[in-house]
Amino acid sequence: MEEMQIGRYSIEEILPLGAGPFTYCEECAFHNGEECRFPDRAVASLESHGIDVGALMNLCDMPYKFEKHSVTLVGAVLFNT
Repeated sequence: MEEMQIGRYSIEEILPLGAGPFTYCEECAFHNGEECRFPDRAVASLESHGIDVGALMNLCDMPYKFEKHSVTLVGAVLFNT
């Protein structure tokens, strides 16, 4: 089987991180003691990897809001280079 590539990186060299919880399923299998039903589609959050998103946004001098009519969603793609 051919190794999957994204640009010059193999899929094993890339870690996509999203904003907030993974919400692909209506109910997470983990809550029933089961394994993830869609591990190939799962995207973990920055917070689940110990990243302080507020501090990251401050470090990057980017606005970060959680207000009544404004929310900032943050994601990242990490490459093993």
